[in-house]
Amino acid sequence: ANLPNGYELTPKGTTENHNKVNSTMKTDLINHTESADEEIEMIGNINLGIRKKAATLTIKYLDKNNNQPLAEQVEKTVYYTDTYEAKGLTTIPENYSFLENSGDPVTGTVDKDNIVVTYYYDYTPATITARHYIDGTTTKIHEDVIQNKKFTQSYETSKLTIANYDYVRTDGDPESGTISKTNIVVNYYYKLKTGTVITHHYLYDNGETTTKLAPDVSKEWNYTDTYTTSTSDEVPQNYEFYKKSDNYTNIMSSPSVEVNYYYRLKDSNITSSITKEGTEEITSKDTEVDYTITYNVSINDYIGDGTIRIVDTLPYKIDVTASDLDGGTYNENNKTITWTEEWKNINSYHEAQSSNHRTITKNIKVVYSDLNPKDRVMTNTTKGT
Repeated sequence: ANLPNGYELTPKGTTENHNKVNSTMKTDLINHTESADEEIEMIGNINLGIRKKAATLTIKYLDKNNNQPLAEQVEKTVYYTDTYEAKGLTTIPENYSFLENSGDPVTGTVDKDNIVVTYYYDYTPATITARHYIDGTTTKIHEDVIQNKKFTQSYETSKLTIANYDYVRTDGDPESGTISKTNIVVNYYYKLKTGTVITHHYLYDNGETTTKLAPDVSKEWNYTDTYTTSTSDEVPQNYEFYKKSDNYTNIMSSPSVEVNYYYRLKDSNITSSITKEGTEEITSKDTEVDYTITYNVSINDYIGDGTIRIVDTLPYKIDVTASDLDGGTYNENNKTITWTEEWKNINSYHEAQSSNHRTITKNIKVVYSDLNPKDRVMTNTTKGT
């Protein structure tokens, strides 16, 4: 007899799986024999039955890395023309996930003796992302560094060397370890480097010196910023700015920068006047001659000490023992009287005018010793410095 594909003849009652001819089977037989009535009658005469052929469905669960079983394979008996379904693992081993399947379709109609479906599992893929931000912001200063790995593998991330920035801190997942989740994110934070600009304020005295006229000024600047410097208000007022080093302003790009400013003494301005009043005519050789010398001096653009010197040049020699020189020193050879006074703590920039102005008065009495009796009128010269 010509049986449809997937059916077979079997003695009735020999197995539990014998199937009597039903209407569906009859239809299948009619489609596959020249005389269905004759075939069916023949089958009936020899007391045979028709049943579906048995097949085997094998389901394998393999580790993709080594083709070793992850779980015991499943073998099931299925029958031709029936539908089948080959299911994957309901409980996947830790660290694994389904990757792909191969072999026969996972579902279909049984149409051959052996159906084999293989499920492949692999370590679960994971993504490790290192992100790089400006500290205190979500602004990225470098593209993400991404690694693609699998569970159970080790991973490691690291901070980057970024021009003009210093590494500050890390948060998120550990920087290194063993992968046990699908997404690992490590955040690195950086801040702009800073450098210190130190400005020196030195004396210029016929050349550059390292004599300080004011305290150094230190200021921090961020890298890539344009730093600036300036003269100091603490330089004494009797000094004026002279020159500065070429790097007085620039782009900050190093941990430390030194800038030099130089100052020189201002030219002081002295104004003075001196008067001498007294006896103009002598009537006797032994006559005491009275004089009053008044010296006024003012100095501008000056801070410090000074010396005032007044010199009175006499027309004749004098008898020192008979004269009162009001603290002056007599020089017989030059016929001069000299007074010297120290002027301390001059500050022409002080609000009080007395700090840069002095008036000195000398009241003297002299007796000339080599006076010509015929002389009645005398001339002498007084100067102050």
